[in-house]
Amino acid sequence: MRLTERFHDVLWIDECKYQLDLSFDNILRIHELKDDLKIDNKKRIELMFEMLVGSDLDLTLEQKVETIEYIFSEFITKEKVQEKADTEDSSEESEQNKPKSYDLSKDADYIFASFFMDYGIDLIERQGELHWRKFIALLNGLSEKTPFMQVIKIRTMEVPKANKHNQEERKRIKKLKRIYALEREDDDGSQVFDDMVNAFGGRPEGGE
Repeated sequence: MRLTERFHDVLWIDECKYQLDLSFDNILRIHELKDDLKIDNKKRIELMFEMLVGSDLDLTLEQKVETIEYIFSEFITKEKVQEKADTEDSSEESEQNKPKSYDLSKDADYIFASFFMDYGIDLIERQGELHWRKFIALLNGLSEKTPFMQVIKIRTMEVPKANKHNQEERKRIKKLKRIYALEREDDDGSQVFDDMVNAFGGRPEGGE
């Protein structure tokens, strides 16, 4: 991303120019589509191609796959949220073995609230407008006080080794990790909400 250049999201196919749709919400839908196993591979590829290029061209399935891969490699910066926490081992092997700390779909509420808190940006209102790479830059720039970064901090923090002084602290950290885990076993929505409120300091005065 360069501040001296505009995004030129244009793809040429058979001497025809196509304007790519790289709005953040479109890319998020494509990521969701990639993981939707209810749709067969052929249909998913065709849908992804049409969502990116904006037209269902007369290309073979293999050509569409190659085009999608090219678009991702050349136009879409792979999302990576910079975790604002100190780590002792930053080797590539360590990074690969780290558990997933965020999910752009499952963490949508936290991301929405965080953009509004830090930037005053309503992501719902900016659908179809905010470019994917701008979205990622802003995501990486979120302050540590935002809900999204707080949740990542909880998920990545280590539980200290047990000793006779830290039983309550270990219990608190484990509870937070359970509350904000990406895969939750607790389906009771009201209990989940109560746990989240308590984790961040309790309800405001006058709350029910």
